[in-house]
Amino acid sequence: MEAMVTAYQKNVAALMEANKAAMAGYQELYKRQVALVEEGLAKTKDQIHEMQSQPMNPDHAAKNLEVARASVEKVMGDMRELAEMAQQANTEAFNIIKSRFDEAMGEVKAASDKAGS
Repeated sequence: MEAMVTAYQKNVAALMEANKAAMAGYQELYKRQVALVEEGLAKTKDQIHEMQSQPMNPDHAAKNLEVARASVEKVMGDMRELAEMAQQANTEAFNIIKSRFDEAMGEVKAASDKAGS
């Protein structure tokens, strides 16, 4: 009975540790999302102001198109970064739980071997 209680306590501790790891990862993800939105809004505001101050001609249109293309590429890179951050947070939490599962399987095997002796 004591072994079951100890195993349960270890399981709960592993779940708490996994939740802490996931929460920390998601907090960093949230902070990065906020920073990216703020940066994007400021940059968009500046770009709109710059476009409005320029006369419309082919050279300026080409420049504006290049700025828009660069912005889209940056957004795609930012999205990739955020996805990687989320994946890392999930992987860390999963590894904690997997480690505890592997340990529990070892405990079951040891108990089984002991009972068989």
